[in-house]
Amino acid sequence: MVKITVKGAISDMKKLLVMTLCVLSMLSYMLAYAEGVTGDLSRELVRFHIIANSDSEYDQAIKLDVRDYICKNIGGYSSLAAYSDEILHLANERLAQLEAPYRACVRAERVFIPQKSYKNITLPSGRYRAVRLLLGKGGGKNWWCVA
Repeated sequence: MVKITVKGAISDMKKLLVMTLCVLSMLSYMLAYAEGVTGDLSRELVRFHIIANSDSEYDQAIKLDVRDYICKNIGGYSSLAAYSDEILHLANERLAQLEAPYRACVRAERVFIPQKSYKNITLPSGRYRAVRLLLGKGGGKNWWCVA
């Protein structure tokens, strides 16, 4: 038979309370750290976003072709944020070459982006600076990258 004393029960409750407070403190610290990292990333990174005219196979193929053309001619992702006028020029140049029935527009803005994984890195969701290239109506699936 187990003998339980009031003094022993109070001691066990104190231990449980201390452990609970330690776990809550640790979780609070981890959340604050994660928010800080997300804030740092959103200030440092620029996301490049190309939105297709529609979800048709034709418009999705155009989106990828325009993406490749821009990336080949702009000198890499790292320079995208500084060259939104050049991105617009290249996109419209390629759309004309492909005889697409629409043109592009570009916007630099802060947008909410959900969590996204790229090869060996996962970026948390949050508000990021983005260069957004809309092809035609901009009503289709999109493509993202990090600059």
